[in-house]
Amino acid sequence: MTAAELLAAAYGSISGMVGRLPAGDFERRSRCAGWAVGDVLFHLLLDAQRALVTFATPVETEPDVDAVTYWSPFRPGGTGSAAAQAHARFVRLAARAYSGPPGLVAHWADTAAAVPPAPPPRPLVVVRRTLDGLLGAHLPVGWDDVTYALKGTGRVGLDDDDRLALGDLAGAFPLLG
Repeated sequence: MTAAELLAAAYGSISGMVGRLPAGDFERRSRCAGWAVGDVLFHLLLDAQRALVTFATPVETEPDVDAVTYWSPFRPGGTGSAAAQAHARFVRLAARAYSGPPGLVAHWADTAAAVPPAPPPRPLVVVRRTLDGLLGAHLPVGWDDVTYALKGTGRVGLDDDDRLALGDLAGAFPLLG
């Protein structure tokens, strides 16, 4: 499955979900530390815009990063920490500049709709591969893709059973900050 097909599927799911949220839910805390639901949606909007520009921009060189090396600087304490903090501040301020959730949702929906339609894929497979790459090993426990995404990114903490099952690998979590 192509990157555009994966994004189309993921964006379609996000559009369906945010289109059904009551306005008050956009101010609720998300699992991204310090970010409200509306902040996360605006962050995703910026990523969607970058993806569309990337797909439309011809290049003559091979990529210099892959899904794993792109995210490596964003591990807790990584070299991308200062930039990530500045970005987070910008996102929180910009997300609140909309007149309300309907404006943000409409902006998201317009952007997400620009990705070509695709058959139903499994975007979380790419997330699993990326997290495995950051971990430096295949996950040795039987978490489903959603659980791995949540625990691997620190959105849900590890419990004692997780730490026991992961052994020495538990110290690498979260894999992204």
